[in-house]
Amino acid sequence: MPNLSEWTYGKKNILVYGSTGTGKTTLFSTIPGKLLIYMFDPSGLDSLARLSKSAGGKNILDRIDYEFFPPDSPIGIGRTKGGAQDPKASRPSEPLAYASFEDHVEDQISRDFEGYDAVALDSLTSLQQIVLDRLAWINNRYGQTNELADYNIAGDTILKICRALFKCQPVIYLTGHSDLVQDDVSKKVQNQFDIVKNVRRLVPRALTDLWISTVNASQSETKFNIQTLPSAQWPAAKNSFGLKFIEDVSIDPKKPLEEQGIGRFLRNI
Repeated sequence: MPNLSEWTYGKKNILVYGSTGTGKTTLFSTIPGKLLIYMFDPSGLDSLARLSKSAGGKNILDRIDYEFFPPDSPIGIGRTKGGAQDPKASRPSEPLAYASFEDHVEDQISRDFEGYDAVALDSLTSLQQIVLDRLAWINNRYGQTNELADYNIAGDTILKICRALFKCQPVIYLTGHSDLVQDDVSKKVQNQFDIVKNVRRLVPRALTDLWISTVNASQSETKFNIQTLPSAQWPAAKNSFGLKFIEDVSIDPKKPLEEQGIGRFLRNI
């Protein structure tokens, strides 16, 4: 029978959530080694491109591969309040973003992401949308309002993806967006991970680290921070690195990325 004294620190499963523009995507670039990012938000690619441009023309992102699966965008009136549909509306083209992502990630999982040291999903909030789009198409309701059952199925789908990823060897890095929500009992307004409830409740249990990204900007400087422990405003947070309550993770693109941000933390384990 194994003894607890023989246990060594396992690999990391990290989720960073926060408002748009707080450095979640950029922080992934500081993880050492060969990286793969599944990108669902177009703005994420722009963030990494700006980071590389700030390096003075030096290609600092050549060790990062990406696969891009943006949400499909049906147009037109989907359904009126009474449930009627526009008889002149044509059927939207089939949304393939989720199906294409599933094919790719299943293939990579079967090979344990061979050759990669870290894998990211950016972001789970947008991944949820492409899952919902696919569900609506399957149920012949694409472009219409999602039903409660759709969110439950989407949550179960994302949970299965996360569980499969967490079993793989590379560091898993997830991002998500936050939303202000009023607690039904206390009536306090809190920042909450913007995703379906069963994912918000169950995924954190399998994470080693759950951080909140914030930014403090002034006329003279911009500082990017992560909060690593819970507070009244941000109740969901934890860390396995022994980090301070607030850590400065601002990045200087003219210096080695792997010596900053998450790379700095991983080096000290």
